[in-house]
Amino acid sequence: MRKKNAVLLSAAMALGMLILQTGLCPAQSTGRLENDAYRITVLPDNAISLMVKGTTSTHRFAPVFMVMHRDDDPHLVIGSAKGLAFKVPAWKLLTGKGNTMDFFSISDTVSVSATRSSVSGNRLRWNFPQRPGFSLEAELYLPPGKEDPVIQYRMKANQSGWYSVGYTGAPQTDTGQVNAIWQPLIWQERRFPYMPFLSMEFMCSIPGTLVNSNGYTTGVVADPSEIPFRFSNIKNSRFGVLVRNPAGEAQPMLFAPVPGGDASHLQPGDTAGFRFRIIVRKDDLFDAYKYVAQHVMGFRDYRQNATCSLNETLENMIDYAMNDEYSGWNKELKAPDYATDVPGTVKAVSALHPLSIAMITDNKQVYTRRALPSIEYLISREKYLYSEDTAIKRQSPSHYLKGPAAEVSELAALYEMSGDRSPVFKHYAEDLYGKPRVLNLKMVSKGESWQNALALYRMNGKQEYLDKAKAGADEYIQQRITTPQTDFSDVHIETGGQFWTDFAPKWIDLLELYEATKEKRYLDAATKGAQLFVQYIWMEPTPPAGDVLINKEGNVGMYAHQNRLNPDPQPMKAPEQRVPAWRVAQTGLVSEAATTYTANRAVFLAHHAAYLLRLAYYTGDTYFRDIARAAIVGRYANFPGYSIMGEYTTLYGRPDYPLHSLREITYNNIYYNHIWPQITLLMDYLLSDVLTSSKGKIDFPDHYAQGYAYLQSKVYGDRPGTFYGDRNVRLWMPAKLIRMDNIQANYVAGYGNGNLYIALMNQSAEPQQVTLRLNPDLVPLDPARSYKVRIWQENKSAAPAVLRQGAVTVSLKPHGITALAIDGLRVTPEFTGTEQANTALPEQSYAISETPLGKVTGMILTMGASMTNAYIWLQATEKELKEVSLHYLKEGKWETVTDTAYPYEFSIPLTGDDADFSYRLEGIDVKGAPLKTETVRLRLK
Repeated sequence: MRKKNAVLLSAAMALGMLILQTGLCPAQSTGRLENDAYRITVLPDNAISLMVKGTTSTHRFAPVFMVMHRDDDPHLVIGSAKGLAFKVPAWKLLTGKGNTMDFFSISDTVSVSATRSSVSGNRLRWNFPQRPGFSLEAELYLPPGKEDPVIQYRMKANQSGWYSVGYTGAPQTDTGQVNAIWQPLIWQERRFPYMPFLSMEFMCSIPGTLVNSNGYTTGVVADPSEIPFRFSNIKNSRFGVLVRNPAGEAQPMLFAPVPGGDASHLQPGDTAGFRFRIIVRKDDLFDAYKYVAQHVMGFRDYRQNATCSLNETLENMIDYAMNDEYSGWNKELKAPDYATDVPGTVKAVSALHPLSIAMITDNKQVYTRRALPSIEYLISREKYLYSEDTAIKRQSPSHYLKGPAAEVSELAALYEMSGDRSPVFKHYAEDLYGKPRVLNLKMVSKGESWQNALALYRMNGKQEYLDKAKAGADEYIQQRITTPQTDFSDVHIETGGQFWTDFAPKWIDLLELYEATKEKRYLDAATKGAQLFVQYIWMEPTPPAGDVLINKEGNVGMYAHQNRLNPDPQPMKAPEQRVPAWRVAQTGLVSEAATTYTANRAVFLAHHAAYLLRLAYYTGDTYFRDIARAAIVGRYANFPGYSIMGEYTTLYGRPDYPLHSLREITYNNIYYNHIWPQITLLMDYLLSDVLTSSKGKIDFPDHYAQGYAYLQSKVYGDRPGTFYGDRNVRLWMPAKLIRMDNIQANYVAGYGNGNLYIALMNQSAEPQQVTLRLNPDLVPLDPARSYKVRIWQENKSAAPAVLRQGAVTVSLKPHGITALAIDGLRVTPEFTGTEQANTALPEQSYAISETPLGKVTGMILTMGASMTNAYIWLQATEKELKEVSLHYLKEGKWETVTDTAYPYEFSIPLTGDDADFSYRLEGIDVKGAPLKTETVRLRLK
């Protein structure tokens, strides 16, 4: 339908332009245009009165344009808006001294109104008086069906200079009467721009502005035909939009070309033209926004797995994350290198990420080499970002072991995921509740927040904490959801607020509260918050049908931030090829932040995807699900780096993309501390997909890994769930468990009740047939035996199947789910299944001591019998101590280990047979004097 309408529109516009060029003006007819959605009446002053059918209100759109001109180059640049931490266009002042972001002050302006109009069919032509410097032509076309009115203009320059033409005839609204606005990327709710800033094409999630007042939303939106499918930037952006007019009122406006941009410099006889749509909806602003995204820009669910299943991507990413050479892991400092942003530092945010993956994939190496060191790092460090060099100031790292650097919710979830075995997590969670701390940048993490109260309720089940969580959330909803924001005070820009999670309400936290309480007001609030958040997600440019050319001449550009560390960066090689446009589209992703969206255009760390799947399931709004799928499906086969940068390519999607040194990866930014959060959000997406596709019939318990910005997700693996009525089913997804002959199927697997459970989700819009084959090295198959397979298709029981020689074939409906329970196939996990009976540690399993060596903390950490360690760390730095020796009693003998460099910390593996752990410390201070502590005994039983 869109293609047919585009053809009709193109032909009609060509005819209209021919009429204008030849001067053949049809006589005015009825003065009315009409289609299935709109009724337009031409008024005596040549404006139009537009009525949406089925309503009674009319809306006046005037044939008024503003033509901007200056003789000299306005020198378009990007600057930071004062007080907003937002990058916006700026131009050289007309005086030539300094720059301005006030769009209407950058050139001479002329307002031009039509003096005559005529109607022919579904087309309205406007005539404008001739001006010395230019001539202007414009017409409105109302396509058939329910399409929106389209206005096209063309200006011919009579003198050289830099030009822009803007439509300024949309309804104007006093800001006191405005309910909500949208101007990309930060002006929403009632956050009205304090200056007429211009949002250029490359800044626009949708290519227009919207104003909601008196029950209607009006807007001006660039026509999709004007937006080429390419990576837009400040130089090639074809238009700009704004919502604050010269009088300070709210008015949707569009200008093209952008002053100082491509095509804005005209010689006498040159022309500039543009096509846009006017929007009127009897909707709130979000529904109007969604209408533009879906019906104007054509956003829909168009993705499918491209080169492999999501399971293969996860396995590749875990292998990469365990590669000490390529994953940036710093074994000595127990955290990933953070050189891309701050050389000389390491950074970790959550230990729940690798811990959950270790449990789900039955991989003890992930626990011992990543999860445990991450736990120790966060329990001891003062902040997420740690530096051995106190001279490093960028992003405010800490040099100190004054931990924990973990949120209350992180500590509470660690206690729960330990099976309530490690009371030190519970101690810190309860002790830090109510204590504000700075864990990231200069942002203050409130101790006594309603989110932390919810975490403590989940941990200990005490009603008082749930009551505090609900009371705090109710107050937050009143202040942040019910009351539209008029400023950016809640973003906390002054302490580092810049991510879209800072600008939007805490909708994910509210959704977590809804899932804990099932009280609808929290779902409603989460939905409202998500509606604001998704307005930051790219809905353009629209990927065309068919293929696009990428990697021209066999190279991709060098845009990575880490390139500054390399004196001779080289472009990465990639074959020039044509691929389906949807594969490289940015739609469904967000840019990084208000300060960095120009570089980090489309971030792969799509934490929103799993939560939007759930929100779509709870609310029935499939728009959320379409966004979720657009963010994840078919994008990459391994860790893709941080974002799409500079140009569209599939280079980052290759399975070997991250298997290079940091200096060799020159296309996009590599943040090693994002690897485990990225793995975890993909696992969260997979498990949320099976939950929602099964309509809640496959459900595994989760915890909340709070993190910050886009490092939020659910984590799983410590408790059994349900599978179509079968209880006590535990997630079990070791690498290479299943081999499938169809990449369109993603799977989730579990064990329990003497059975193996598998759910397959079809990622394509076509029916699929899948043969899956179990790995006999992991699954105890009897080759002489056939196994009965219970089948559910689209959540209904189907005819049973038989597993023979480890293989079975099933069918999948479009975007459908088929689930299997293989009866009698008893699985014995490598290590997670042996940990369930381990008893909890006593309160005496940790100790905090003031000693001659300073404050010393010792603790026993356990996730099960074979995953038990003693961890001892000191607050004293290299300015107090030269070296520290730990003496500990093991199997009746004292053993010693010495640490000669700060940070001073010790991790000692223990066995389930140990009843206690005794230790003492000896050290040498910076003056050479010996120091020692008393013996401390930690109890294991």
